[in-house]
Amino acid sequence: MDDQWKTKEQLITELKELREELALFKALSSDKFQIVSVLRDFKEIYDNFYKSNPHPMWIYDLKTLAFLDVNHAAIKHYGYSQEEFLSMTIKEIRPPEDIPALLENVSKVTEGLDIAGLWRHIKKNGDLIYVEIISHTLAFAGRQSEIVLAVDITERRRAEEAVRKNEERLESIFRASPSGIGLLRDRILLDINPRICEMTGYAKEELLGKSARIFYPTQEDFEYVGTEKYRQISERGTGVVETKWMKKDGTIIDVFLSSTPVDLHDLSKGVTFTALDITERKHSEHALKETEQKLRNIIEHSNELYYVYDTHHVLNYVSPQSLQVLGYTPEEMMIEWTKLMTDNPINVKGLEIAEKALRTGEKQTPYLLELCKKDGSTVLLEIDESPVKDDDGDVIAIVGAARNVTERMKAEEALKKSQEQIRMLLDSTAEAIYGIDLKGNCTFVNAACLSILGYDNEKKLLGENMHELIHHKYPDGSPYPREKCKIYQAYRENKKIHNDTEVFWRKDGSSFPVEYRSYPIIEKGVVIGSVVTFLDITERKKAEKEIENRVKELEDFYEIAVGRELRMIDLKEKIEKLEEKLAKYKEQQNS
Repeated sequence: MDDQWKTKEQLITELKELREELALFKALSSDKFQIVSVLRDFKEIYDNFYKSNPHPMWIYDLKTLAFLDVNHAAIKHYGYSQEEFLSMTIKEIRPPEDIPALLENVSKVTEGLDIAGLWRHIKKNGDLIYVEIISHTLAFAGRQSEIVLAVDITERRRAEEAVRKNEERLESIFRASPSGIGLLRDRILLDINPRICEMTGYAKEELLGKSARIFYPTQEDFEYVGTEKYRQISERGTGVVETKWMKKDGTIIDVFLSSTPVDLHDLSKGVTFTALDITERKHSEHALKETEQKLRNIIEHSNELYYVYDTHHVLNYVSPQSLQVLGYTPEEMMIEWTKLMTDNPINVKGLEIAEKALRTGEKQTPYLLELCKKDGSTVLLEIDESPVKDDDGDVIAIVGAARNVTERMKAEEALKKSQEQIRMLLDSTAEAIYGIDLKGNCTFVNAACLSILGYDNEKKLLGENMHELIHHKYPDGSPYPREKCKIYQAYRENKKIHNDTEVFWRKDGSSFPVEYRSYPIIEKGVVIGSVVTFLDITERKKAEKEIENRVKELEDFYEIAVGRELRMIDLKEKIEKLEEKLAKYKEQQNS
């Protein structure tokens, strides 16, 4: 019916309905924005306490055991993508033999919190890990579900296992050691290993609980060892002494003893000792003296400088090579050798080692000395020494050999410095870098490259084909033939390459978007390989996607907001027209 033929009551009724529709539309719009605000608050809580939790978490259906949701930590830790998780059940991350126990546990799930304890899980790459599980029932997407928190304790388990094995190893060493080992308290034998019994001829039960005096030929020997040993322990924490023991059958043997307190601050807890039968060594030392003259004839024709000095560092023999090495004749060298030392700090360490050999009678590791030559220049020598003892076991001299290593050490130091500078440069950058030869095999990597690819040791990459290791597939997972690889264009075509549309693959099998550049390595005009730099642009890609999503949200919001305004304008226009018609109707009635 045309509006001009409507009755007054009809026009009033229609105007009322339009006003009610307008009010309802405004109310609904306000409620919608309140709901959106609440949903945003819930999303923030969900992201903070579930999605961003550093420990793996997931939600699964209690009936089907299917994964319903997983957080970022679970995806990263287990190696599956979100899509892969949502196509699986919780049985698929368990060893097959653990599934019956899992099903039994799930069948007993009750309302509320459940501390399920220790379980074994399997990552996508096949690694077996140990986790502690805490879960809680909830309704998720209309399904009876359970939310799970999994804490990986694999490393802790490994550490505990290492401690157990170490204890077993120490016990095995104690039993099988070729040296005698024992434990004393107040010089009373509390424990001994089988080697002590072999050395002395006593059974273990004959020694336990007895005084160590049973080993010594005389009371004087027993008292000397006790006094000297505990004096050294008080000064250095360890006491070493050579002495003589008497076996059960009366045979005398030479023994080297080394003792260390169980607790350096409380001797009442006992002292451990090792006993080494050095009888044969003593015989060898005597034989060495007999062949000294023969050796002298041999060493005087060697390229190395040989020498002997006494306990005061005074040289009493120097081979003829002294003239070539130091510029002094052997006769001029009959001095205290320490007077030839320069102020180089390495001489402090060297002198300490020499003093230790004199003090302990033990052969020390080789060391370096810098000495001043007769013409005032310096020479760097590698020193290898051994102590010489008399029949009573006292050190009476040191015999040694010196090798001129001046030029070698300079070359090694220059090389080391160069390598350190290159390594520091490579490891100081956050950009991942690796090099490849003409076969595509890795020649070097920096720390950032190892970290991004998930490796803990460069040895696992060096010599490996990098394309087959990290660049073997396209982003969609299809094979990436080596001959089409853009990186190899760098040395095949001798040009620089840049790309940010591909992915690299980590050790754990996961991929990540990458921006890389490849440059040819040229040596003497010939390409010998390529150096590749790359960045993980995952966050950049996420940011770009987030911006796209935000733009879409703003466009959708704009469309909704503009549509609402246009509807309100249309309603207002209709109301104004009806009011005008109603006024005209009243005028007609009044007239």
